[in-house]
Amino acid sequence: MKVLLICLLVVALLAVGCTAPVDRPGASPTSTTAPAASVATVTSPGATSVLSTPAATYTLSGTTGGTLSISVLDVGQGDSILIRTPGGKTMLVDAGESDAGSRVVADLRSLGIVSLDAAVATHAHADHIGGYQTILSTFPVGVFYDSGYPATSATYERLLTTIDQKNIRYVTPTRGQTIDLDPAVRIDVFSPDGSNKGEIHDNMLVLRLSYGTFSALLAGDMPDTLEREIAGSLQPTTVLKVGHHGSATSTSAAFLNIVQPKVAIISVGAGNSYGHPTAATLQRLANVGATVYRTDLSGTVTVTTDGATYSVATERGSTAATPAVPPTTARSATRATAASAAPASSGSVAITALDLKGEIVTIANSGSSSVSLARWKLTDGGAKHTYTFGGTRIPAGGSITIASGTASGDIKWTSTSVWNNDGDAAYLYDAAGSLVSSRKG
Repeated sequence: MKVLLICLLVVALLAVGCTAPVDRPGASPTSTTAPAASVATVTSPGATSVLSTPAATYTLSGTTGGTLSISVLDVGQGDSILIRTPGGKTMLVDAGESDAGSRVVADLRSLGIVSLDAAVATHAHADHIGGYQTILSTFPVGVFYDSGYPATSATYERLLTTIDQKNIRYVTPTRGQTIDLDPAVRIDVFSPDGSNKGEIHDNMLVLRLSYGTFSALLAGDMPDTLEREIAGSLQPTTVLKVGHHGSATSTSAAFLNIVQPKVAIISVGAGNSYGHPTAATLQRLANVGATVYRTDLSGTVTVTTDGATYSVATERGSTAATPAVPPTTARSATRATAASAAPASSGSVAITALDLKGEIVTIANSGSSSVSLARWKLTDGGAKHTYTFGGTRIPAGGSITIASGTASGDIKWTSTSVWNNDGDAAYLYDAAGSLVSSRKG
């Protein structure tokens, strides 16, 4: 019935002369009119609700000790993001183009995933939903979240048909609701608001994940018009999945001044014909001090957090990222900021011990004044893993330990093992990206 309802809508749209949108990245579809009834009754009868409207007094409970990971998969010029929660739940947000489906399937299988608790289509462009045909035919899926904004493309019609044939619960969340995937992780819906704005990107699903003090904003292809619309709901965010592959019409300066991301991840295809990411977007990210990762340069980018700290790992290349490079004046300002975070006494900070088997790194400050490690980075040999410090400060004559795997320390990097027991090295970089200390183990 779901598919029949939407197919009838599509036929009606075509009957009044609407032309099909160009189903490709960056395309602007012809405006369509979607009656409220087209998105009203979409949850299967008798199904347990997977949405809730949070109470005004809702607050985060802090870290629960488990691990949340967000992997921005390398699917070329498209989006696909895998979320794994502390409670073992899985959610896939978008699926890339149709030819990316088999790659996403291989990535999921390599991680031991045999089913998905939830799947999300931020909007109905082919570079976000094309791969779902293969994915839904491979893995059982508990519930499918869609923006509810109809498209007249064959790709979208096939997706709805598959969802119906496989009896997957189909839900269209709206602003102010939360998605109940894992009680430890709050997933807020910032868009759509249930109205029809006449443009697919203005009606897309925008989600924000919160776990302890960590947060991630999944901006999909959100344009600056929608950024302004939801500005009142925005707040500083640890990680930003950059909107529309780094397009100049997304990720505005006003938006970034509110969100202030520490890490920005751009899902983009190498050598794409759209010029993504644009120099203007990279400049704006540089201006707010975000560390930029790009799937075209580093492959899949995974952020792992325990709710209090986080680390970033990439599939290939250096995890130090390729930052947006500001012009001379902005570069000087960036260096001045870095200098204030890492005073002259930072030369007294060094890695004093590296226990490969014990998964413990010790960093000491032999100077006469305390040193802030804000935005400093610790990496292993080959930069396969990177830990980015938050507001950690080492007192004069003091030291801290950074633990990974099953070890315990002052800072918990990640619950997975980082160090190669057959030989490895640790590298410590300051906020300006300069190597401060290294040690072999």
